[in-house]
Amino acid sequence: MSIAKLSDLADPTLAGRLVIKVGSALLVDQQREVRRDWLGELAGEIAEAVKRGQHVVVVSSGAIALGAGKLGFEKGGRARLSDAQAAAAVGQIALAGLWAEALGRHGRGDAGPAAQGGCGAGGQRKRFGRNPRDSLRRQ
Repeated sequence: MSIAKLSDLADPTLAGRLVIKVGSALLVDQQREVRRDWLGELAGEIAEAVKRGQHVVVVSSGAIALGAGKLGFEKGGRARLSDAQAAAAVGQIALAGLWAEALGRHGRGDAGPAAQGGCGAGGQRKRFGRNPRDSLRRQ
């Protein structure tokens, strides 16, 4: 069997595993506020999929956007690589908390986020000559 239409994704026999990618623009609005109502609705849909017997994997962006808001960085935390790294470090904690809160409201308190690889490791840090701690210290 194959998936012929979007509604087929709700059938666990056709789609036993769902991978959902949530980008920053979906998670955070232009004022850098979390779209909590939308996130809550998505968490409810995820909980329903799990109840149907589907395995759901969520890949979520948003750490830099959330961290930049908390640190007050211009340009969404992307003015410098060190700013993006610092924002990601701070924002990852907020991102994990948001998902835990949203999924917890739907009885999915057992869901745990897995952090994705970091921004600009190794050679890039040396090439740009900045360290994420420098951006944090400026705050």
